[in-house]
Amino acid sequence: MKRSLLVDVIVVLIVLLPAAATFWLSRIDSHNLALLDEYECDSDVCEADFDGDGLSGKLTVDRGAPLSQYDSWWVVTDSGKELLRLPRRDIDNTLRTHAAVYTQSGMTRIVIYDHLDKKKPVSAVYAYDGHRMVEVQPAEKDKEIFKAMGSLDDSGSFGNWILFRTFWKPTLIFYYLLVVLIGWIARRQFRPAHRVEPRDLQF
Repeated sequence: MKRSLLVDVIVVLIVLLPAAATFWLSRIDSHNLALLDEYECDSDVCEADFDGDGLSGKLTVDRGAPLSQYDSWWVVTDSGKELLRLPRRDIDNTLRTHAAVYTQSGMTRIVIYDHLDKKKPVSAVYAYDGHRMVEVQPAEKDKEIFKAMGSLDDSGSFGNWILFRTFWKPTLIFYYLLVVLIGWIARRQFRPAHRVEPRDLQF
């Protein structure tokens, strides 16, 4: 009886675990894409109230006099003042300095992600301190945005996610076809032999 129950549990796990894992990973991927769609600044100008005065400031791209190994700057201006300037690079859509802007508890936060330099990866958050934008401790939402940015950057987990997005459907279909085939073979292999009854014997 115990052996039969164990076999049933194993069969259920074989059938359900791949689908459950795929569903879980799909939810994570969708969540990452939704976060970036809502918060990432993917243009040369993004507006927000950075200093809390009720009027919009700007996060802009300045391509003048960049630092070595960079091609531009992220610049925050509000109320006629420059509040923050950070080096920026844009090699391609999957290798760049990502920036996201969102408001939490009435305060605008800027999330910066740049992991091209593996020795000095940048995962930083900035908020207004009354005078300028300063680096602050990442909150849970900031950490979620970091992960989302990494999922679309070659310096992060983009390679793994692109494989998942490309192959999860055919892989899952192949897996379940294989499970059905193995189950069919096993059923034929272990099917009880036909029992010969006396009436089947002919003299």
